[in-house]
Amino acid sequence: MASGTAISMKALTKRYGSRVVLDDVSRDHVGQVYGLLGPNGRGKTTIIRMLSTIVSPPRGAPA
Repeated sequence: MASGTAISMKALTKRYGSRVVLDDVSRDHVGQVYGLLGPNGRGKTTIIRMLSTIVSPPRGAPA
């Protein structure tokens, strides 16, 4: 994690059955993060659940 990085994700992948919700997501967010925006069904809640360790990613890791 870089200095000042608020959130770091490395190669997060998640499937629900045959549906791929997250596919190899890697991001470093620097500074304050207040929320995630995007269309319905794009994995925002899944990312938050993985970052808060409610759901374990089958591949990748919140760093």
